[in-house]
Amino acid sequence: MMIVKKAAKEAAKKLGVRFPDSAIDALSKKVMDIVQKSADRAKKNGRVTLKAYDF
Repeated sequence: MMIVKKAAKEAAKKLGVRFPDSAIDALSKKVMDIVQKSADRAKKNGRVTLKAYDF
């Protein structure tokens, strides 16, 4: 799990919407995909550290 459920639910509440667990799971998968693509980019550039511009 890449997302802190409580933080996601609190953020959604401030926006006036609900954030069910199924949506949190989908968001977590999306975040993991972004991290994986960023890691691949960093490795292609000979780095093992993710930088802001990798995202």
